[in-house]
Amino acid sequence: MSIEPFDLVCFSTGRYIRPMSSYRGVPLRVLLDHAGVCRPDNTDFKRTVFLAHAHDGYAVTFSWHELFNMPVGDQAIIVYACGDRDLGIEDGLPVLVSGADKVHAPRHMKCLVRVDAHVLGAAHR
Repeated sequence: MSIEPFDLVCFSTGRYIRPMSSYRGVPLRVLLDHAGVCRPDNTDFKRTVFLAHAHDGYAVTFSWHELFNMPVGDQAIIVYACGDRDLGIEDGLPVLVSGADKVHAPRHMKCLVRVDAHVLGAAHR
């Protein structure tokens, strides 16, 4: 999966940060699928919010619907390459980016350490 080059801009101030080259990576939803988030015997996954944590304490959210039922999920990726080179630890690997967001900076995260799944509310029967 790849994301086209974009300008990284601060969401709060609109300040230009820097240009970003194209990214290549693995869709976050593919990794969540492999982790067994969606189980056929339980529909709780539809009320799940994922909280991605960075090494520095920064955290961002994605809903199950964003990742599995909307175009956002097509471009929410764990990045392994930028431009024509593979990323390393010194580049902040692993990097999480949501390429479908209007402003990329709020969900552009370096040094991803974990993704927690939180099921919201009680199921209505």
